[in-house]
Amino acid sequence: MREVLFIFILVIAIVAITYITTLLALAVSGCLMFLKYIPEWTWTVVLLALTVATVRGLRYSPE
Repeated sequence: MREVLFIFILVIAIVAITYITTLLALAVSGCLMFLKYIPEWTWTVVLLALTVATVRGLRYSPE
């Protein structure tokens, strides 16, 4: 009887994990669809800003 209960609980856990994974995948795909509408040059601007911030941080860092 314990084996049947264990299998039943295992099946319920697998279904729950699959459901949660599906919801997370749906949320991630929604975020990726949002990224599609950002212009391509935006990533260049972000990389340039991060590079400038890093250079400034290294220049003014106390030694």
